[in-house]
Order: sequence, then C-alpha cells, then structure tokens
Amino acid sequence: MTVTYTESQPKVTCPSCQGRRVQVIATSPLGLLGPTRRLPCVTCDGTGKITMEFLQRILHGRYVRAHRIKAGRSVEDEALRLGIKPRELTDLENGLPIEGGLPL
Repeated sequence: MTVTYTESQPKVTCPSCQGRRVQVIATSPLGLLGPTRRLPCVTCDGTGKITMEFLQRILHGRYVRAHRIKAGRSVEDEALRLGIKPRELTDLENGLPIEGGLPL
C-alpha cells in the first residue's frame, strides 16, 4: 500500500532507512553471510522522508505491537479483543491508515 501526502506537509527522516532511501535485504536463509540486495525503502517509497503524521502512526503502531507482545496475545486474539480484523491490526502496527478508522 502506497501512502501519498501533499507537498505542504512537513517531512522528517524516514526511521526505516534513516534517510538513505534504500534498505538492505538479506537474500540467504536467516540472512547469514549471504548476498544482500539494496531495494528502495518501502516506508518512504525511496525518498528518505516521511510526514510527521506518518511517523506518529509508525511510533504508535510500534507501541501497540510492543504491548500486545508483552501481554502474550497473538494478532488474532488482540484483533478480536479490539473488535477489528487481524489485517487491520497488522496495518495499525505497521503505521498504515485503517480504512474507516478504529471502533471506539
């Protein structure tokens, strides 16, 4: 899913690639001593920058995931508890917008 923003929104350095615009992906099993590939960062679409709004969603998603894991709940169990689909919880944890928002 590509997230698009208007040019007027302030941008900050992408936390996934630290502004380098690429991510190094291991291509061998377990990433051990094998070849790697440099691919455009999927978080910032290779620009090295994201909006502050997107950064806040990413940080919130990391917080939600950390607390879910600390509580020992699976994605499926937590989604059921929150009244949303597992895919919506995964999107939330990855900083992506959830269509229709979250139920209150």
